[in-house]
Amino acid sequence: DEELAERGIVRMTVNSPTASFLGAACRTTSEVMEVRAVGVLVWDERLPPQPPHVFGAAGLSEPQVARLDALLRQMVEPLAEEGCILINEVQAVPQLAWMSPPVTQLLAVPMRRHGQTLGCLFALDKDVPAEIFGTFNRGVFTSMDRKLLEGVAVHIALFLENRKLFKDSESLMMGLLHSLVAAVDAKDAYTCGHS
Repeated sequence: DEELAERGIVRMTVNSPTASFLGAACRTTSEVMEVRAVGVLVWDERLPPQPPHVFGAAGLSEPQVARLDALLRQMVEPLAEEGCILINEVQAVPQLAWMSPPVTQLLAVPMRRHGQTLGCLFALDKDVPAEIFGTFNRGVFTSMDRKLLEGVAVHIALFLENRKLFKDSESLMMGLLHSLVAAVDAKDAYTCGHS
């Protein structure tokens, strides 16, 4: 694992640290989508609290990311099952105009499992060379970008849910072990405390 980490490769397994998993997923997504930044916001109270994770050159300060977190929560949670937020001109949307500059485009999709919104995955600013898209806003988010981001959001939501289940089973096993030790200690005063 250390050798893989040195090469920038993170194993994406259920027992991977959450920050490492999210970082690997977002970096790869950023490269494939050719965007300046990708971020993950985790809102599910059943999961351990997670700060907003933003990977790439978003150009937003910590308070601005916190403000974006609150705004996206208001905008994403009420969306229908297939809904997303796709804005190619952020300055034209009053509640998001404060992001411009440095941000000009936003694509956000919910991360859902079993009808419950666990959080949001978002991408900022297409970063496509001008020779490909000309001078029109350096490229725009398309339905293909949306589908790709939705696919990644499904995998991240699945990871978060599995991570929670893994931690729950780990806690259950430790609780069982403590119960067995307490039973042995209660039964035999001579070995009490040595278990």
